[in-house]
Amino acid sequence: MTKKSIKERTPQSDAFLHENPVINRVLQNRGIKSLEELDLDIKNLLDPFLIKDMDKATDSLIDHLMEGTNICIVGDFDCDGATSTSIMAEGLKLLGFENVSYIVPDRQKHGYGLTPSIVDLAYETKKPDVIVTVDCGISSFEGADKVYELGMELIITDHHLQDSSGKLPKCEAAVNINRNDCPFPSKNLAGCGVAFYLMVALRKKMRDYGIFQQRGMSEPNLGQLFDLVSLGTVADVVPLDRNNRILVKLGLDRTKRGLAREAINEVFKQKNKDVFKVKSSDWGFMMGPILNSAGRLENMTKGIEMLLDRNPGRVTDRVSELIELNETRKQIGREMELDTECILDNEEVNMGVVVFQPDWHEGVVGITASRVKEKVNRPVICLTETHEAKAAREKYEFALENNHDPKTIAQLKEEMDNSLIKGSARSIPGVHVRHVMDHINTENPGMIAKFGGHAMAAGISIPYNQFEAFKKAFDKACEEVIEPYMIEDSVVVDIHNVDPAYISLETAELINSFEPWGQKFESPVFSGQFVVREFKPIGKEQNHLKLVVSPIGSDHRYEALLWNCCSPSEPPRVQVNHVIDSVYTLDINEWQGFRRVQLMFNYMYDEEYELNLQREANISKSSEMVI
Repeated sequence: MTKKSIKERTPQSDAFLHENPVINRVLQNRGIKSLEELDLDIKNLLDPFLIKDMDKATDSLIDHLMEGTNICIVGDFDCDGATSTSIMAEGLKLLGFENVSYIVPDRQKHGYGLTPSIVDLAYETKKPDVIVTVDCGISSFEGADKVYELGMELIITDHHLQDSSGKLPKCEAAVNINRNDCPFPSKNLAGCGVAFYLMVALRKKMRDYGIFQQRGMSEPNLGQLFDLVSLGTVADVVPLDRNNRILVKLGLDRTKRGLAREAINEVFKQKNKDVFKVKSSDWGFMMGPILNSAGRLENMTKGIEMLLDRNPGRVTDRVSELIELNETRKQIGREMELDTECILDNEEVNMGVVVFQPDWHEGVVGITASRVKEKVNRPVICLTETHEAKAAREKYEFALENNHDPKTIAQLKEEMDNSLIKGSARSIPGVHVRHVMDHINTENPGMIAKFGGHAMAAGISIPYNQFEAFKKAFDKACEEVIEPYMIEDSVVVDIHNVDPAYISLETAELINSFEPWGQKFESPVFSGQFVVREFKPIGKEQNHLKLVVSPIGSDHRYEALLWNCCSPSEPPRVQVNHVIDSVYTLDINEWQGFRRVQLMFNYMYDEEYELNLQREANISKSSEMVI
């Protein structure tokens, strides 16, 4: 085990924000300059009509409402796509739209976004007059053309970056806060946030036009969509600026009051979690992965059906199925991580890492890329075969093995070379992976078939025969932008060696009161040196560690937990009375009515133990040399 470098965050503000010095420093580190920024009341949400084309989109939808036309929502197969689709489907029905359906691309059959094939499927099975995209569409030029070729109309709602050409697909309206010409102050809405904003704007327009009164219907409360927009925003790992924090908090508060939809309550019940104490981390680490498993391993339609279903009996079964599916996803992920370790053990780790295995599961490559990125601290792309590529490769290999004529073999080789392998990229701070791909695409026409995404995550498809060339190009492009400090094995914390007086239940409660925490508004992390008083492995597999520790020079004693750090065959790398370096968060342990602060270790290093281990290894090595 290597020792990590621990760095304190630099405060981004010098404002006095709280009398508790720990909380004050945490908020300064997040760049908070005034108490007003911490006011997350619904009245502070940004105006939906600041989004470009919002007027066009709402007017178009109202025309379709009056005409009673068929609307089909085309979504994405991740958690943001599922919540976006659910918000749009449920929201339109709440607003009086009767003919609303949805369709989600199959990851392996159709690929991402509004592709011509998913447009064909929507046209054949849903018979829509208009297609509304959620969480996709801004770069779907061919799919958009197909919509109009078939006599339908298109409304795009998305949050992904616009095509580098600056052009938009053919559509009635393109509601996207990341359009080059969109003046909306926040560029961080997730797809579900954009969908929710469209519903809010549509309700206002219908109110202004007197449509609710004309149709004899009461104005719907869109607050019942808060849980969906909250979940999708956190799960999509978009930056939690003030506007997004308001949206997330609205959903958390509704859930804490017992008003969340049946699916969310049932997940908490089956996972033995208290829904009335929900945190943003529950969206990111529990709800999100369970929902995502549908899109990763099967079809996200199952996830959307779970979210929209109000029948308790059916919801119980749907939740059980997705929890089981998520366990399968975890096992597949573990196997793929082992594959990457074997591959990387046998080659030099580049600045930009590209790993390919033909038999990997397409739905799990993104998670695997994230795991590898955490280990190597470099941008990572994990690739696998598409169905078409697999079929082409197997035909070619069969022809080779059975000595087919050279012309046939050459033809099959060309088909395989031109078939696509695809995957996901995950990046590190400071390396905008979509810009990297854009640069490679410009410098090497034909090397990339298609790509899209954000700064920290992207999807990509390349021809089979371009793998080695792309691997080198990605490494070179990353090397040009990566500075040495970006890849250091380091941890950034808010405060090093917190005053023991403030490692307290009160501080932990205050941290919880400033929820939601998340991307770009990270939950507070601290570091410090502690003396180990006691420790013991815990858990069914004895793979977790429970400790009692004291800050150096202090009599205070704290319980601490460290997950997945040992096993019966690998004892904990720590000894009683040793001084450890640690990185931790503050949590509250509640048991039989008692509440006390608890340290949740993310990292622990016992330098004396490691030195002793190294000495023993050196002695053993010397003995072997003598023998």
